[in-house]
Amino acid sequence: MTDIIVRLVVGAIAGVLADFLIKGIEVNFLFKVIIGVIGGYIGGWLFSLLNVSSSGWIGNVLASLVGALILLIVLRAFKHK
Repeated sequence: MTDIIVRLVVGAIAGVLADFLIKGIEVNFLFKVIIGVIGGYIGGWLFSLLNVSSSGWIGNVLASLVGALILLIVLRAFKHK
């Protein structure tokens, strides 16, 4: 149960930061959290491919942020077509 809460909190932080950094997509808070959580999986996968360690809160938020940024860039590209 606590793992789910941690993923949601980390996802919320990463989603809000990614939305702040990537302009062009206006989303509500729930979508920001979803983007952050999915971004956590993308970032964790990408970091493991590159052999980059992402331990602790800051590492998890950083991996989630990288994944969320990638996801928002892809979404923005599809939105502008």
